[in-house]
Amino acid sequence: MNKIILVLLLSFGFAGSASADSVETNILKLKELNSCAKCNLKGATLIGENLTKADLSYSNLSYADLSYADLSYADLTKVDLFGANLIGANLRYANLIGAHLIGTNLSYADLSYADLTKADLGAANLKNANVENANVENAKFCNTITSWGVDDSQC
Repeated sequence: MNKIILVLLLSFGFAGSASADSVETNILKLKELNSCAKCNLKGATLIGENLTKADLSYSNLSYADLSYADLSYADLTKVDLFGANLIGANLRYANLIGAHLIGTNLSYADLSYADLTKADLGAANLKNANVENANVENAKFCNTITSWGVDDSQC
């Protein structure tokens, strides 16, 4: 019953006095439905949240705190994670195709088997991150901090 009320409120564009574009409303939507595609979640605090298989494609998560969140198998296609905190996050098998990860802190994150095709990781911190079997085809690593070293010739 609560899901039905939430969906109705969100479809009308408000929940109480908040608009559908408000971060707080979108956090509620994400937690209830495990989906918030094309949502404004800028600066959201989602520390340690279980977002396994969540659909966050095309969303704005810039400056969000997703440290230690479980985003395994999540759809993060073309998501904006500029300046976000993903320390220790689980991104195993996550779809990050075309993601904007400039200045993102991914230290100690698990990106094994993640798809980072065409992702921009400029100035991102990947120190001690697990990138085993990650697809980094055509990804940009300009000034990226890593434990393994990256070719900065594209800068």
